[in-house]
Amino acid sequence: MEKPFVVKSRNVTLVVLTIGFITVYMVWRVFFTIPTSFGIVSLVVAVLLILAELSARSGDLFDFVNIMLNKVARPRRILDIPTGLLPEVDILVPVHNESTLLVFKTLCAAKKIRYPDQRKIHIHVCDDVVRPEMERLAASLGVGYIPCHSNRGAKAGNLNNALEFTSAPLVSTIDADMIPKKNALEDMVPYFYASEHKQDPRRFAHDLADNGFQFDMGFVQGVQAFYTPDLYQFTLYAMDHAPNEQQIYFEIVNPSRGHLNASTYCGSNTLISRFALEAVGGFALDSVTEDLSTGLAIEKKGFGGIAVPARIAFGLTPFTHRDFLAQRVRWARGCFQSFKGQRPFTTGHGFWWKSCYTQIYNYWIFTLRRVIYMFVPISVVLFGITVLDGMWYTYFILWLPGYFLYAVSLRVLTSNRANAHQANVIETTLALPLFWPVLTEMFGIQRRKFVVTKKNLAGQIDGRPYWRLAITFAVLLVLNAICFVILLMRCISDQSLASLVVMLWLFVEGKNALFALYFFLGRPGFADSVRWPVQVPVAISSGHGVTRARSAFVTEDAVQLDGDLTSSFPPGAMVTATIEFPDGPVRIDASTTAGTDGNSRLVLAVDTDAAYGDYITAVHDHDDLPPYRRHTIPMILEEARDGLVRRLARARAHRRSTRAHQVPVG
Repeated sequence: MEKPFVVKSRNVTLVVLTIGFITVYMVWRVFFTIPTSFGIVSLVVAVLLILAELSARSGDLFDFVNIMLNKVARPRRILDIPTGLLPEVDILVPVHNESTLLVFKTLCAAKKIRYPDQRKIHIHVCDDVVRPEMERLAASLGVGYIPCHSNRGAKAGNLNNALEFTSAPLVSTIDADMIPKKNALEDMVPYFYASEHKQDPRRFAHDLADNGFQFDMGFVQGVQAFYTPDLYQFTLYAMDHAPNEQQIYFEIVNPSRGHLNASTYCGSNTLISRFALEAVGGFALDSVTEDLSTGLAIEKKGFGGIAVPARIAFGLTPFTHRDFLAQRVRWARGCFQSFKGQRPFTTGHGFWWKSCYTQIYNYWIFTLRRVIYMFVPISVVLFGITVLDGMWYTYFILWLPGYFLYAVSLRVLTSNRANAHQANVIETTLALPLFWPVLTEMFGIQRRKFVVTKKNLAGQIDGRPYWRLAITFAVLLVLNAICFVILLMRCISDQSLASLVVMLWLFVEGKNALFALYFFLGRPGFADSVRWPVQVPVAISSGHGVTRARSAFVTEDAVQLDGDLTSSFPPGAMVTATIEFPDGPVRIDASTTAGTDGNSRLVLAVDTDAAYGDYITAVHDHDDLPPYRRHTIPMILEEARDGLVRRLARARAHRRSTRAHQVPVG
């Protein structure tokens, strides 16, 4: 095996210093700043604020320690295991109401997954709507079709139904919108054979084959990566410098919990031991997030559960604010339902394992924390509530070093991918819509309806506003501004800096409210098709011979060529093109049309045939994510300005376009 990850000494020092300064600050807050002589209202609000701070900081520091100690190593290559001893794999693709084209792309890519013995891969469409067109699609591609005539249990019930008709020792669950890469199994199967106390993998493989592949490992979770920008990246014009908002969890946080055997199963891009599934009674039915509950049950039973930072598939993000919020409400409710059903804190597992799941529970409480952060400073100014009994300069002396070190640690430990600004904006946008669902689930008021996230628009993000929340955050922004001005005038008149702490607080929350307002105002129009900068040779065959060219970029339905080829190929010409992708050539039929900058673009007809399946699989079989610029304070100010300027410019352009198309009457 490769050498495990070694923590650099400067990272250890940085994390230790961060923990030290934040601990000193929190001790001071708890024992020396509670306002006990300012009335019961001030006391209650101050205690709630301290609890919110303790909750936030404990979660952050726990993740810092896990990331610092992460030792996930890459196991032996799959080729080290004799082909005849490798287990068979059932790839289950649960579908509900997705379009046939979306499922077609996923199935075509699944058929290209590499394995030493391709006959051991069995792909199944698990249809809980029982659509004839889905059955025909499965038959046309030569994959299995398993109808689920009862929708009881939603996705978990659909998967459990599929387990009854399949038998492979390993089960791979892939969502209908996730397009797997060819190396998905090569990257995942070896982890089931990786074990420090088994020095001879071949002998171990023989033993496993003899006992029916009763793996100690319960599941291996891969990264859920996305080829469309999420709503934050799109609506905030941040696609070039902000990662997908789930990327940090999947690539850093979840893998970091593997050494405690406490990584979470996240529903897709996962390989699971059937032996472990059968031991826990199949996929869990006690939660609307069957994945979290199932993974928790598997780990409770004593099986291993790890997450690895391997991007084995790329999928779609939600396209509208409503779909996005409905997804997060389901995740939040499902978390509390899973904990109620599985009761992780009553098991015999150790303190640190329970602490990992405590932090998952603690994460979703961010909605309550964030509401406190948003409304307390406004209440302090408008209603005279006291939440901190101490000198303002003491606060800065004890708070500032910890806050600065926290920001630096977050960047260093996540390789500059995570930053406090993005995290605070995401929490602010979700706090209000998730507040009531989280509060009710915490007190046992459950909602068990399973809401499927709609993903049928093939990458087209709807940028229309979500007015109810946009207006709410506009009001919050105005209230923050009014309170800030009141305190500023008070500082000037009293010639005192006593209000400086609350002014800074109002400024930060006002900044978060501004970006939340931008988020819910949306972005005019729809997102363009996703383009990948793939430069490969292209041979174009027509009645005039073969023309050699090179691609500039590719999309799911087009290839943009370098150079001016419009004179050779008039618009509408039918050609055959051979595209030399890195993993092999793909031959397609296409028509030509004038593209950008006078170039010729090959527009591929979207047809569910073998040629298009080969093309779409080759397009998605990459590991490229956009490079991200370092998020700095000037960049945040630039985003705040551009968020207004760009929207005003798009609005003016829309009005001019509307007037130009108006026809006078009379």
